[in-house]
Formats: sequence, C-alpha cells, structure tokens
Amino acid sequence: MTGFLRTDGVRLVDEAGTPVRLLGVGLGGWLNMENFITGYPANESMMRAAVGAVLGPERAELFFDRLLEVFFTEADARFLAGAGVNSVRIPVNYRHFEDDAAPFTLLDKGFQRLDRVDELCAAQGFYSIIDLHALPGSQNHHWHSDNPTHIPLLWRHPHFQDRAVHLWEALADRYRDNPWVAGYNPVNEPADESRQVLGPFYRRLLGAIRAVDPRHVLFLDGNTYATEFDVFAEPWDNVVYTCHDYAAAGLGKDAPSDPAFLEEKFRQRTEYSRRTGTPISSNAASTGPLPRTPTPAATPGSTPSTSNKPTPAPTSTSSTAPAATPSPATPTSARPCVGLQPRSAACTCRSTTTPRCGPPG
Repeated sequence: MTGFLRTDGVRLVDEAGTPVRLLGVGLGGWLNMENFITGYPANESMMRAAVGAVLGPERAELFFDRLLEVFFTEADARFLAGAGVNSVRIPVNYRHFEDDAAPFTLLDKGFQRLDRVDELCAAQGFYSIIDLHALPGSQNHHWHSDNPTHIPLLWRHPHFQDRAVHLWEALADRYRDNPWVAGYNPVNEPADESRQVLGPFYRRLLGAIRAVDPRHVLFLDGNTYATEFDVFAEPWDNVVYTCHDYAAAGLGKDAPSDPAFLEEKFRQRTEYSRRTGTPISSNAASTGPLPRTPTPAATPGSTPSTSNKPTPAPTSTSSTAPAATPSPATPTSARPCVGLQPRSAACTCRSTTTPRCGPPG
C-alpha cells in the first residue's frame, strides 16, 4: 500500500495517485451485535441485560468478553484476504467506548478491541473502515442502532450529539496516523425525520474530525437510512457519499427483483454522487460470492487466491465505483416512509410489517 487513501474526482486513490476500488464485507455482529446476525431477539443492550439476569454480572461479562475475542481472529482475516477482499467495514456501538452512566468518560477496552481487528486486517494487506453503527441516543428507529425505544433521540437532544462528537474526536485522534484505516463512517443510516438537524450536525462533526485528523476519507450516509442526500449542498473535500442499496430479494424477501427496477432504485440513490462527480459507494445485501481475485486496483500486497474454500456471502459489501451519467433525483412525493409513520401509497420500501424506510444496517 502507498499511504493514505483520498478522493480524486469520482475515484479513490492512494498517495501515489493509483486508483483503489474498495471491495469488502461488513463485520456485522461483533462490536455492534445485530439480532439477524447473532440469532437473538431485540437489540444488543437488551440481550446483554437478559444474559446478565441469568448468569449474573461477572459471568455475563466473561461470556461477552470471550465472544468478542473469538468472533474475529487471524484465521478469519486470512480467509477474507484469500477470498479477494481488500476492505472490511467494522460496525461499532458507542457503548463499547462509553457508559451511559458516565457520559464523556471513554473506556479503553473498546479501543483495544478495535485496535486488534484493525491490526489483523492490516497484517493481511487490507483496509478497515470504522463505522459508528450505534450512536448515543440512537440515530434511527431500529435494532441496528441499539435502539430499544424506536425513537431516534440523537436528533432531539444536543447532549447526545455532544457525546457523539466527543467520541469521534477520540477515534480520529487514535487512528489519525494509521493508513490501513481507509476512512471513517461517522453515522450509519441516520433517520432525521425533521430533516433539519442532520445537515448542521454533519457540518459540526466534519469540522471536529478534520481538526484532529485532516487526512482520512469520510464516508457520509444520506438521510432516511442512507437513501436521500438532499441534506447536502456542495460536496465537501475528501468525502464519499454512501448510499445503502439493499435489494429485498437479496435479503430473502418476497419482493420484486426485476433488474430494471433495481437499477432505477440504485440510480435514484446515487444521483447526488453522479451529479457532483464524487465517488459512488454502496452498501448492498448480496447473495452471491465474492470474486476469488482482487479487482485490478486492489490494495498492493493482495494476491489471487488459490484456496479451495468457498467464498462467503456477505451481509453487506462496500464498493467505490466511477460515477455514471446523472439521472433525475427522486421526487419528494416518491420518498419512502420514515420510521414508524404510517406508510403512504407513494412509499417505495415495500414493507409488509412494521413500516420503515431503510435497509437493515
């Protein structure tokens, strides 16, 4: 690898100017436990409380410490490298770095765990992306932000926003000199129903991170579960605008999988990136295998795999691709429903149970 990644028009490049196309998986279920991955009901904090009630606090702590240690090991990193991965997005829950009972007091154990996995990835020659998947107060309505209330309180209370900024200042300070960290994903799938808070919060957060770490790429999700980008005006420097384009068929749901329909949804969700000439980054559910060899612009040091092991079918992939010809933006009347509001006739999320507007995580 050659130094830090940065944006260059529609591409990511290394410090030598060589294009780098990120192809990877998400390490879901580790530092942010999600029920559809680890197989328990509800959200992480409720699971921890239930296990603690059965085992007692000391045994429960031992159980989770051991789980987090063996969930991802050197063998897993080697397997991913052999499958052709050149990046891993690491979702993290703020509760590993801060206790609600002691706001603004950081917990070193969470940073040590993140260090370990980042070092395992680097040793195998691929990047990591740090993704704050669950923020104080919860940035969206659902389990993957460790939200037991279905109310995204982050957007209502400045206290939670202050804590999120404080945590990102600490993360940026810790990894500012680490080129194997491809970048930071400060807010996974925000859902600001007011549409008034997210834009100013992003400006504040970007300024706070850049004051500590001016080099790393920032991956900014659009509003409404990373599907709408009208909170952004002119693009910021060294920023990738990330859409989440989960096709329902890839999630095992009985929903349209017509290629034309899926392409149109992708074009709607990437309209901002294509219009502004910035890299296209998409997290998408997949049922297919990863390629066995890196893409031509993959990280130096990765080599074609000769392994006979089957390649994994990731819950999410991250790719950054050149921009295509712009298409019209999604009209306001066709926006998906937001959170727990009643679903309108114009809703495009096709939910048949609890209305929601975004993909799962």
